Amino acid sequence: MPLFDPKEHHNPRGPKKVYDYPLLKPGSYTVVVQSVYFEGGREKPYYSVRFELTSGQTENGYIKEYLSTTEKAWWRLAEFCMAIGLVETFDPVKDYEMFRDKAMNRVISVDTHNEENSRGEVVTRVERFNPTDQHVDERFENAGALPENDDIPF
Repeated sequence: MPLFDPKEHHNPRGPKKVYDYPLLKPGSYTVVVQSVYFEGGREKPYYSVRFELTSGQTENGYIKEYLSTTEKAWWRLAEFCMAIGLVETFDPVKDYEMFRDKAMNRVISVDTHNEENSRGEVVTRVERFNPTDQHVDERFENAGALPENDDIPF
């Protein structure tokens, strides 16, 4: 195995992120919350949320959105919380796990638009989060559950 030299691989800004999210036509989409991560550290903490479009809307349809936990952006966080049915008071930083658990696999509606990001790329952004009557998409209903006929001996 070759020797590793940290100076050759050090990038203080971190690895360049590769975004594989397709550009969607602006409009309304029904989505499932697929993942929620807490990022940004103590200075500017935020949630990174990935949505998958429900069946039949578009092939490989994903949207990634960022929700700041700073007080200035609480209006946007509140809109997302209301859409997923989270109405209890909580600490956006300390209660991350509760927030994630409430959000995961929720079906909501989003209104989108396209805009240029800081790198000059045109990306799909969520303009508005809306509640919906729909329930969890059947593809996600038993996410992580073992099949009933599982015969693995533990």
